[in-house]
Amino acid sequence: MSDTRSEAAAGAPMAARSADEEAAAGCSAATQNATSERSVAGQNASMRVAVVQTPSTRADVETAVFDAVSSVCDPEYPDVTIAELGILESVSTADDGSVVRIELVPTMLGCPALDVIRRDVAAAAQSACVGVEARIEVVFVADPVWTPDRIAPSAVDFMAREYSVAVRSALTDATCPICGNAALEHRSDFGPTPCRSVEWCPSCRNPIEVVGRVDIAVSA
Repeated sequence: MSDTRSEAAAGAPMAARSADEEAAAGCSAATQNATSERSVAGQNASMRVAVVQTPSTRADVETAVFDAVSSVCDPEYPDVTIAELGILESVSTADDGSVVRIELVPTMLGCPALDVIRRDVAAAAQSACVGVEARIEVVFVADPVWTPDRIAPSAVDFMAREYSVAVRSALTDATCPICGNAALEHRSDFGPTPCRSVEWCPSCRNPIEVVGRVDIAVSA
């Protein structure tokens, strides 16, 4: 009996070790399977991202470029995009997809910021055309003519609040962005840039820059 108990006692640890080893082996296999599944999932995710990042049709290219170019900010107003200012007109591709044409409407011919805008727009378009063999063409067009009416209302509010710059449109006159006075007095046709005039607010006694000069007709 003593020997039997000894054999049983000796056998028990072996059985326990065997169970532990099997459990460890099972965990290892589960870990490998999970790792393999994560790897496959990661590869699939990378493939999906690659498909999204590389436009495959003309419509995809135009949408990708338009979205990228829309985020380009104006050099004079770093927090306002050229889309909000009404500078971005259109994005189109050639029938064979070899050329992506981006049309921009200049606020004023000869504006010193045009070269910077052209460069930034071209860079944004290139970043959206990863994997696409196409020439980027950025063109400033004379038709339509830019007017302050093309500025988005949200941008008008932002420019008044953050830059103290007023906007004169065809439907509304410029109001002081500081005190709200609508009776501004004209001082100069030319401000810091050719597209801005200088007004004087007799209420808060501040000079006010106004986008949309009084000597330039705006569309109704």
